Amino acid sequence: MKFLLDTSFVINYLRHGGKWEQEIAALRARGGFEVSVITYGELYYGSLRASNPVREKEKYESFLENFEVSVVSLATEIIKIYAQTKLLLEKKGEQLDDFDLLIGATAVASDAILVTDNVKHFVRFPKLEVYMERR
Repeated sequence: MKFLLDTSFVINYLRHGGKWEQEIAALRARGGFEVSVITYGELYYGSLRASNPVREKEKYESFLENFEVSVVSLATEIIKIYAQTKLLLEKKGEQLDDFDLLIGATAVASDAILVTDNVKHFVRFPKLEVYMERR
């Protein structure tokens, strides 16, 4: 089983880690972790904006290394799912941010369960399994 960690989850874990130690340990026991290259980009951008960019970059790089999180690059299949889902949601009058669409598409294409703190953003995404945290 694979879990794709959304940007919001990683950021909240880095800010308040102790609160989620048991949760992430339980998930890790069930499978491996991944992040989309989009999440990696958002984390990198956030570190550049921080008052101490080096320290912030070390935080997320350490997290990725310690939890053996692999970075999933964009591929043709992900882009197809993104485009199809964007069109479907537009027809329903339901917009979703492009980065969220790409992250959701990555989870679907990777057959991974999305772990996010923004469940409301992703519940309308077809074929996407979202992990409902116990917090």
